[in-house]
Amino acid sequence: MKPRLIFAYLFAQHLAITLLVLGLLVIVLFLGQFADIARYQDGSGHNSVGLVMLAALRTPALLQYVLPHVMLISAALAVYRAGSRFEMAILMQTGIAGTRLLLPFFLCGVLVGLVYTLAGNPLAAAAYRKATQISAPAPAVEAAYGREIVLADETGSSYIFADQVLQGGNRLQGVQLIRVDTAHRIEIWVKARQADWTEGRWVLTDAQSISGAKTEPATGQRAAPSVPESLLAFPQTVMAQRLAERLSIPLLHLPATIAFAQSVGAPSEWYQVQLHWLLALPMMLGAVSALSAALVIRPLFSGQWGRDAVAVLMTAFVVYAATSVLEALGAGGKIWIPVAEWLVPVTALLAALILAKTKRL
Repeated sequence: MKPRLIFAYLFAQHLAITLLVLGLLVIVLFLGQFADIARYQDGSGHNSVGLVMLAALRTPALLQYVLPHVMLISAALAVYRAGSRFEMAILMQTGIAGTRLLLPFFLCGVLVGLVYTLAGNPLAAAAYRKATQISAPAPAVEAAYGREIVLADETGSSYIFADQVLQGGNRLQGVQLIRVDTAHRIEIWVKARQADWTEGRWVLTDAQSISGAKTEPATGQRAAPSVPESLLAFPQTVMAQRLAERLSIPLLHLPATIAFAQSVGAPSEWYQVQLHWLLALPMMLGAVSALSAALVIRPLFSGQWGRDAVAVLMTAFVVYAATSVLEALGAGGKIWIPVAEWLVPVTALLAALILAKTKRL
């Protein structure tokens, strides 16, 4: 049998079992979401149909966190099925190295990860966003909120503070505008009772200079503040835009969301975690698939399914615990976020290759 046909056969076996396991876990995840929503939405006015819809809309976004376990289980089942029919023993008797036999499982995991990241994630984010709108509809009158923004350029930085943002970001109340140079020395500091977005710039009402304006010799009073045009032309969108939950933001929009969060002084670490998690997901699924296959695969079928099952379950626990701890450390600024997201898949792949060599497959 040609190696290409062998790889295609193992790939197809793994993919078929993956779809079966995925379907079962989707049902379990949906039922869990339905139970949680029914508990916390009690008295909210949603009927049973509404609760089912909320659970169905939330499930695709949460699916990304169980995909590594899906691949672990499906790879082990695929190898066990091939081993029980002595297909794996026949394949290994052809002289193909065990590490090469892991390749179809790795590629199947990568394919599933790419499909979810590129196609499933935008749909899952839209569904999660819809679920958020249903469970917490927007009020008839939009509540005011405060905002702090930092905009940096080559000559310094602009700080904009607003106690209240109204009218969809077109009106600010309790405004302070501060401009500093590259050495962080204050060039101008102006406060105003109100600012309105008019014809592409901000118009201040009752502006007063706190710093940067000279005193008039004749009156002894400070001159009317002269605010640089660059300080009055900051985009209105940075005041109107609101940060959404990270699960409701598709991959392509995450870089812009991170930049916006950083510009307004909001925490952006969990958005960065989500970005690098999705980028690393294909590698993660491929690596855990290869690791699971390496744990179970043997030259001859031994029927030691109990020990193999325990090994796969322990591996799933280690992957979950390591991922959770590293994500928390990355979001807390203890380690670099890309390292937090890529360390587990790289380690899992190396462990699979080492295990295949150690078992002399």
